[in-house]
Amino acid sequence: MVDNANDGPTKELCHRLDSQIRYILEPRIGLSIARNTGGQEAKGTYLGYLDDDAKIHPDFFVAMKNLPYSDYDCFGGVYLAWFPFGRPKWLPSNFGNKIKLLSHPGVLEDGYLSGNLFFVKKEVLFNVGGFRTDLGMVGHRIWYGEEDELQDRIRAANYSIGFSPDLKIDHAVLPQKLTLSWHLKQSFVKGRMRQMRSPKPGSQLWMECFSVILLFPVRMLYHGFRWLFQSDFYWQNFVLFTVGSVTQTAGVTYQSIFGTREIV
Repeated sequence: MVDNANDGPTKELCHRLDSQIRYILEPRIGLSIARNTGGQEAKGTYLGYLDDDAKIHPDFFVAMKNLPYSDYDCFGGVYLAWFPFGRPKWLPSNFGNKIKLLSHPGVLEDGYLSGNLFFVKKEVLFNVGGFRTDLGMVGHRIWYGEEDELQDRIRAANYSIGFSPDLKIDHAVLPQKLTLSWHLKQSFVKGRMRQMRSPKPGSQLWMECFSVILLFPVRMLYHGFRWLFQSDFYWQNFVLFTVGSVTQTAGVTYQSIFGTREIV
């Protein structure tokens, strides 16, 4: 158990629940830091990362047992949105879901596994340098990209990435993700992530700016008609599908100019 908050009760709770749980204090706050620390301390061949707001499906361990482990150096599966706090009517129907990257278990040639359901050989993880600690969530700040970036390095080192549609979890959509402001902020951060990972940052910026200038009027017109005439399309959707493209470009621009990972 990696305590990444040092909040006092965690250590006591670990010892009370099971005396065989090894308690590790990691004072440096950050998801990627905690993942690396837990991975270094773990004894198994494979490391499994599952979010704390997720529920596995009843046949999860059967699907795990049936996987051809020798084919994969890391692997993952499907996650489905779970709404314990309700669901606003404007939220896109596909939000919070990663369904099938493949229709059957196999090697994933492109695309990315999600970090909320992610297994990797310990040796492979640290051979490629582990999770980047300047990426990933830090406290309550939104910050992404560490899982995709890791998989880029895994592929570049000629390791295999597998996917199984039989591995399934339900992933909670937390209250903050039910607000329009969160989605716009997420779009801004994703723009920053794209810029950080771009092999040609200058060209990426120009492409983003050109795209938003060219397509913004088209988006406004198209989604404006949807708002007026489509009964299940709300003003929040109009803002999300129009302003969202602008906030992502703003994220790319911000990262290009300031190049800092701090999020206000």
